[in-house]
Amino acid sequence: AIAISGKNAPDIALRAEKILRTLSPDHRLDEKSLEELLQRQTDIEKKKVQIRTLRFSAIFVFGILTVFQFSAEWRARGMFAAAKQIENNASEISELITAAEAYERVRQLHPWTIAASNSSKEGERMRALVNKEVTTEKDALISSREEARVQRHSLRKHVENTIEQAKELLKNGSAIEARTLFDQIENYDTDSLPPGLLAEIQYPVVVDSIPAGARILDRDRKFLGTSPVILTPKKGQVLEVFLEKNGCRSRKLKVTSQSVPHLYVSMVRSPERTLSIAEPAQSLAVLGD
Repeated sequence: AIAISGKNAPDIALRAEKILRTLSPDHRLDEKSLEELLQRQTDIEKKKVQIRTLRFSAIFVFGILTVFQFSAEWRARGMFAAAKQIENNASEISELITAAEAYERVRQLHPWTIAASNSSKEGERMRALVNKEVTTEKDALISSREEARVQRHSLRKHVENTIEQAKELLKNGSAIEARTLFDQIENYDTDSLPPGLLAEIQYPVVVDSIPAGARILDRDRKFLGTSPVILTPKKGQVLEVFLEKNGCRSRKLKVTSQSVPHLYVSMVRSPERTLSIAEPAQSLAVLGD
């Protein structure tokens, strides 16, 4: 028994040695062999203790890792659900980018979770969707800019032709028709037109007097002509003129781009001379033309 169990089971060998010593003390083991068995038993006990310690430590570490993994998985799933909610509510490219970043954040913070694996796939899908949307919007922007450029060019050409036609009509004395063409330009979107072109726009006003033939002077008393006279104020410009006619009171007039195309000015008649009415007749005087 001692020979069989000495190395693998020293406790059995020690019990066998004890029985042998009891039955036949002369056949007991020597001290060296007994010490070897005891040492072997001690080593085996230490190994068992170490194995139990390692096993307990492994179980403990595994439990900690399991709890940590479960906690990380729970947090990752929460972040994944939040990212999915952001994606579902996204309607603009900036919101799609936010959703993609939310998916990528799950992978960065909890890389060893199942949710991180799913988030990685979703993040790649969102990035591809964002790139597609950006490309589509970029193409649409380029197309809209090109269309706007063509429209601006067409509008400029149309306005230039309208101004040339109006100037030709104005040169031929057709001020009312020219004013109609100039007024049409007001209906266009002129923000894209160059300032130099807009400066050429005039608003002809035919100043006529009743009775006709009034002399028209500017603010510096420079003779402009006899009514009817065509004035061409520009937008925002105010022209001050004076109308004078023998036998009528002079009139001061302001003409702007908002004035009617054909402006009739009634001249109030005034006597060429004034007389002093005798005091007894003043109560019977009648003032008129």
